[in-house]
Amino acid sequence: MQWLSDLIKHLTISKPLAGASFITSGVLIFGRKFFPNAIDGVPSQWNWLVIVVFIFSLSLFVIWYVPSFLAQSFHWMRKLEIFTRPTQSESRFLQFMAKQGDNTVHLSDVHRRNPATSMLDLLDTSAKLIWKGYIEEVNYDETRVKLTLKGRKYVLKHFRESAA
Repeated sequence: MQWLSDLIKHLTISKPLAGASFITSGVLIFGRKFFPNAIDGVPSQWNWLVIVVFIFSLSLFVIWYVPSFLAQSFHWMRKLEIFTRPTQSESRFLQFMAKQGDNTVHLSDVHRRNPATSMLDLLDTSAKLIWKGYIEEVNYDETRVKLTLKGRKYVLKHFRESAA
């Protein structure tokens, strides 16, 4: 049974071989329905093997390409302003950070100054703003954050609108 694990290892590494087996088995399964004169049928005792190869190679493609497709779609969703527009509480947090200038803001200091706001709320708000691209963590410390260029532009636009 060592040969089976070696074959699976080789197939998971070899994308061209998996692609060729997917196309070939797909043509053998579905091609006869569309081009009955051009493609010969598979003998009935080997029909199960063609279906297994088709399903196995299809599952390999799903494993290889669906995660990268999802990552790209999430990347583009983050760029859409509909999904990244700050809420009212996030906007107030951004305005507070803008008053601090270009300095980093320590969330623990904000919590000490305003004990009505819980530290968990501050961490949640900062995590959402980090995901939306308005602030960033400083030195991988989630309690220290600063405005990004996108965050500074948003706050500047908001200040100009409120002044007008």
